[in-house]
Amino acid sequence: MWSHLGEPAYSVTTGESRCCMAMLSTFANAGGAAASVVVAAVLLVAARAKAKDRVGTAEDLNELGLIGAQALAVVVPATEVLTAIALLAAPPVGGPIAFALLAGFTVVLWRARRFGRQTGQTASCACFGGSTSEPISGRHFARNALLMALAAAATASQWTVFHVIG
Repeated sequence: MWSHLGEPAYSVTTGESRCCMAMLSTFANAGGAAASVVVAAVLLVAARAKAKDRVGTAEDLNELGLIGAQALAVVVPATEVLTAIALLAAPPVGGPIAFALLAGFTVVLWRARRFGRQTGQTASCACFGGSTSEPISGRHFARNALLMALAAAATASQWTVFHVIG
């Protein structure tokens, strides 16, 4: 049996199936590309919501206990947009950046939730700007864990969004 490259599909000397290896590589790249698109879309939606209401975003960030909330109301959405662009243009670069960003967001949520339990106050997530005012819960941590897993999967992809649409 011959592969589409004119080489034997199975190497007798190495016992390696070239067809299967190429197929697995294609699946990994496609899965990573899909993961990068999903994480980028979530980051862009979150950035848009935060940028749309900077005053509300600054109040929410202040409520989460972050210093410099006014500046962060500009920096956080901009960082989300730049990370989304990196994910789409170069997943091996954008994936680790997205993972680190999401891990940082998760630490902020965990800290705010822990502090809220100690003081009897409840902080809201503010993950999608003022549109979300529900208290921080395990659901937020599960969502961030899923997004971090997708960011890690995006890192393995050699395909960019341009490979998929072009």
